[in-house]
Amino acid sequence: RLRILYLSNLTPSKGVLDYIDALSILRDRKIDFEGFVVGAPAGVSEDELVKRIRDLNLAGRVSYLGPKYDEEKWRAFRDADVLVFPTYFRNEAFPVSILEAMQFSLPVISTEEGAIPDIVEEGVTGFLVPARSPLIIADRLESLAGDATLRQSMGRAARQKYENRYTITVFEKNMLRVFDEVL
Repeated sequence: RLRILYLSNLTPSKGVLDYIDALSILRDRKIDFEGFVVGAPAGVSEDELVKRIRDLNLAGRVSYLGPKYDEEKWRAFRDADVLVFPTYFRNEAFPVSILEAMQFSLPVISTEEGAIPDIVEEGVTGFLVPARSPLIIADRLESLAGDATLRQSMGRAARQKYENRYTITVFEKNMLRVFDEVL
């Protein structure tokens, strides 16, 4: 059973409804999965989200867990096999949820907004999909559901990239290097 996580505010432009639609397609394809939505209402209310889940016959397969912080948030990442973040927010910059997923060795399915293509390497640490494309998201999820080796190798590559580029130690070294060059 593939455990699929969405973690962001419940905003249409962050792709939460595309995520739910993609899971509906997976269900129709008879893929064994469990979906989780973590985030605070912000444009999509909890009632709207739960209604959408119910209307698409996803109750029992998709759970809204609400906003999570600290250890509860880390548990959501630990319990997942993949993060889906299908944002089309036009001011998307550098989504921390993607870095957090990589820290937990999760492959990521996201879009080409902002700096995401610099973070997620297509076919290496995850998949980049066009915005507003639940069908393609479902295709990529089906690939990961059917290939544990691919899922694990992408997760390892994601963790390695996180360690090489995004830890606080790397950040501090880069900041010191910049200061040394400027001064």
